Amino acid sequence: MISPLMFLRSLSRYADAYGEDVLFIAFMWFLLPFLQAFLILREVLPVFILCFAACCYMLALLEIPLLVAFYRHRCANGAATRSRLLAVLAFIRAPFWIAGAMSVPFIPHWISLPLILPWFFANWFFMGLFLGQLEDELPPLQMSPRRLIATRAFLFLHMCAMTTVGYTIIHKIGSVSDRQFFSDLGEAIAFLALLLLIYIPSRLYEFLGGLPQKAEKKKFGSFLLRQTLVFVLIALETGTSNPAVLKTALRIESASTDLTSLDLKNSDLDEMELVGEFTNLEHLSLASNGLTEVPPAILKLPKLVSLDLSNNAITKLPPEIGQMKILEYLNVSDNRLQALPVTLVRRVKQLTAKRNPLDELDVSVERNFHSRNDWTR
Repeated sequence: MISPLMFLRSLSRYADAYGEDVLFIAFMWFLLPFLQAFLILREVLPVFILCFAACCYMLALLEIPLLVAFYRHRCANGAATRSRLLAVLAFIRAPFWIAGAMSVPFIPHWISLPLILPWFFANWFFMGLFLGQLEDELPPLQMSPRRLIATRAFLFLHMCAMTTVGYTIIHKIGSVSDRQFFSDLGEAIAFLALLLLIYIPSRLYEFLGGLPQKAEKKKFGSFLLRQTLVFVLIALETGTSNPAVLKTALRIESASTDLTSLDLKNSDLDEMELVGEFTNLEHLSLASNGLTEVPPAILKLPKLVSLDLSNNAITKLPPEIGQMKILEYLNVSDNRLQALPVTLVRRVKQLTAKRNPLDELDVSVERNFHSRNDWTR
């Protein structure tokens, strides 16, 4: 029979080994969708964007001394610290954070670069550190439990910040739906490779903290298996729908009048009609939502200039879509369209209809595809 003391010791041991992984997965599944929603709704939440950017920069600069201290603590406890794998991680994460910092809206590049360049060069320093070239210059350091917890907490927060930036970049590019994943293997592999390039740099601290001891080389396989499992769970979450964007926008009082651009890739299908409440929308994306028809509320948006309906299951476009007053750009790629309404010829300047079984086109529509470079199929 297991005594309460033995149970608590076992729980403490497993929490120390897997606790941060569990917290990270919980962050990805529950908190990150709302952070992503706030970043997407930057038009109506500029203060949040500025605060998020400031926190990211602060954590990036704090990571330099904290990661060095954590490395020295690992050395003092006989843990594995030399690793070509960690050196590779440090190498590929250096340019990633600069790209992420420059993609944060409302922050001029002349401010972003000076703040992030020290972190960029620090990763080259880490690369040499993990290869053992600077081991003699950094003596081991035994941190107190309280200081170790604080160090790990800040490094964990930085890992979450990097993941949030990377996740937002993926959202801009567009995720891969279940249908695409199995029908287009090349695109699925490219998506997983991009996700891996974001996952691996953000987990440098976790990889360093979880590396087996020097005398426990046999545990290296289980260590990689655990990291792979976390990656698979993150990949599954990245491809799922994110209703938080629309729900967050509906809660913001000023959004109905001030919002001019709304990106609803992978959103909640049950609430698509509510998009009609944002009457000043000029740019709207409803890509990757499994739509079988164009939501009628979209056709009533008076100021809509561009509309992205790609990667859905739409079989027919209503004639009214070509009667929208100022609609100029329409993307209906990766749907199930066999025909296009003639009304599109009158207004739409740029039409993208790739990977559709278009075999019942009107003569005037067919002529546009042949005569206009901005009409592609």
